[in-house]
Amino acid sequence: MTVLTPRILNMRAYGNQCPEWAFRMDRATKYGNQFRIGDNGMTREDVCLYHNEWLTCTNEGIALLNQFLTEYDGRPMACWCTPKRCHCDNYARAYVRSSN
Repeated sequence: MTVLTPRILNMRAYGNQCPEWAFRMDRATKYGNQFRIGDNGMTREDVCLYHNEWLTCTNEGIALLNQFLTEYDGRPMACWCTPKRCHCDNYARAYVRSSN
C-alpha cells in the first residue's frame, strides 16, 4: 500500500489556532523548527535545510524523528508556514519513506 504525503495546514486559516483534528507541529510543540528565519541571516530555505540535517543526522534529531514516527497517526499537520516551505515537509517526507 502506498502512503500519501500528509496534508499540511496553515493555522492562520483556522482562526490562528490548531484544529482539534490536526497534528500540531509549530514551535509550541517539541516538533517545532528550532532554526529561525533571520537568525544569522538565515532564509526560509536555510532553516528548512538545517532542520532536515539536524533531524536526520544528529542523535537528538533522530530520536525526535523516531518519536514522531511512533506518535504520528496520519492526521493533517498544522503549522504557520504553508503554503511556503515548512519544516513539516521534512517530517512528511520521513513519514512517507518509513511507511512505504
